[in-house]
Amino acid sequence: MVLKSPSEHTKDGVHYDVEMQVFHTAGAADTDAENDIKYGATAIFFSVEEFDAIDEATNKTFQDFFRQFEFENTEDKVAPFFQIGEALNAVDFSEKWMYKGAISEPPCTEGVYWNIVKKIYPMEIERYELLKDFLYAKKGYLGSYKNNRKIQSVH
Repeated sequence: MVLKSPSEHTKDGVHYDVEMQVFHTAGAADTDAENDIKYGATAIFFSVEEFDAIDEATNKTFQDFFRQFEFENTEDKVAPFFQIGEALNAVDFSEKWMYKGAISEPPCTEGVYWNIVKKIYPMEIERYELLKDFLYAKKGYLGSYKNNRKIQSVH
């Protein structure tokens, strides 16, 4: 799972506050050799201001999901475990865009079947601000602050 701020993908040309990308590696039985599909990826948008209406239970699920991350602690550490299942179960996958593309970070693996969820979910502004600060503190090894990766020109 990757969190990007601002979002990498757009909806009607708009970048949202956060994009959560979840990657799935295709097993041997799931690999689509004819279409060169190696991975599945799901992108979900979050915003502190411009989000779609959802029920209270779904809202609580997403707020609880983001509260489990210690964004306020900017020291290098690895989180050994976090709960993502409930958050993914709360996502409305009925409306989405799909395309075959690549992962945008090196090594830029191709053969990724992207699912971009159309619904925009809410995120508490406090958690968003902590995430931005956390990413900014990590920009030395993440690359750039904007899209969390380095873009290098080739001559």
